[in-house]
Amino acid sequence: MAADLQCGHTESNIQPVSSPVTICGDIHGQFYDLLELFRVAGGMPGEPITEEPSVPPTIITSDDIEPPSVITDPKLRKRTRQSSGEETREEDHDAERKKDDKSAETSSTGNFVFLGDYVDRGYFSLETLTLLLCLKAKYPDKITLVRGNHESRQITQVYGFYEECIQKYGNASVWKACCQVFDFMTLGAIVDGQVLCVHGGLSPEIRTLDQVRIVARAQEIPHEGAFCDLVWSDPDEEPSTTWAVSPRGAGMH
Repeated sequence: MAADLQCGHTESNIQPVSSPVTICGDIHGQFYDLLELFRVAGGMPGEPITEEPSVPPTIITSDDIEPPSVITDPKLRKRTRQSSGEETREEDHDAERKKDDKSAETSSTGNFVFLGDYVDRGYFSLETLTLLLCLKAKYPDKITLVRGNHESRQITQVYGFYEECIQKYGNASVWKACCQVFDFMTLGAIVDGQVLCVHGGLSPEIRTLDQVRIVARAQEIPHEGAFCDLVWSDPDEEPSTTWAVSPRGAGMH
């Protein structure tokens, strides 16, 4: 987790991201859904893309197989085996080189933005968070992890992540370490300088992006204010020109 903390220290409150990009909402401990999201998006960063065969497979029957020829001369048989072995090794090397070249050409190159709520509710919050943090550490420029309202000490003690850590590790040390990582997660991402992505929504205290950039994020999520609104606010179903406190008790709509 040290690498992820280092990434968190160096990232802005609003992390710039370039397209092409895949933007993913709440995961909530659904590890296998996360794997499916990567599959649909073309694979994890650095992972070869599996392509469908362009030529349909050929079915070979016993009628297509010629009977083997019999070599009676022992010396000729030995030379044939040696020659065949060398050719096979060369073909294997060529095939491996082509496979490596193709993998390099077809590896996933898109960026990913995850909009928070990685833990709680699901049964595999630790596995989900661990995979995302490993990818973030290895591919920091391709993975952006935005903080959601469930990336907090208070909420994770209510909705399951704390209990999962206790059950799987026997103590709260892993949970505490994860919460330290939560404190340094970015508050948003901006795609191509045009599309703002946050977990929750906007805030009446924020008029410009520069006001988001100066928010002190390395802390537990407060109960009110700009930081709280960014991770808790919800869109209102009815158009309105005024702000109101969210029915959930935190954030605005």
